[in-house]
Amino acid sequence: MKYAIMVLALVGVLASPRPAAAITGNQFLDICKNNEVACFAYVNGWLDAFVVTTMYMKGDEDYEKRKHNPKMRICIPSEVTVDQKKRVLLKYLRNHPATLHLNTTLLTHKAMRKAFPC
Repeated sequence: MKYAIMVLALVGVLASPRPAAAITGNQFLDICKNNEVACFAYVNGWLDAFVVTTMYMKGDEDYEKRKHNPKMRICIPSEVTVDQKKRVLLKYLRNHPATLHLNTTLLTHKAMRKAFPC
């Protein structure tokens, strides 16, 4: 029940109209402290965008191959979980405090490229 309420709250927040704005690394760390589901959802969404981008760039329908994008210098092994990717991002943010003012999408790319190079 608690999980269902958290998911509904997240959907409500995401569905509310407001101008599109990127979140910074500072904001993302705050989100993760207060809402692990939202933190997990962000990383999962980033992975979905990475997979779709890779599929578009390669024109390849094989899911496992879509996790390998040498042009972006990221090759994520198939056995890596979303939770592991979330931990990789959080560790990167904590280890690079001077970059926390930057867009979280960019920081996620840097973290994944460092953790999972091709």
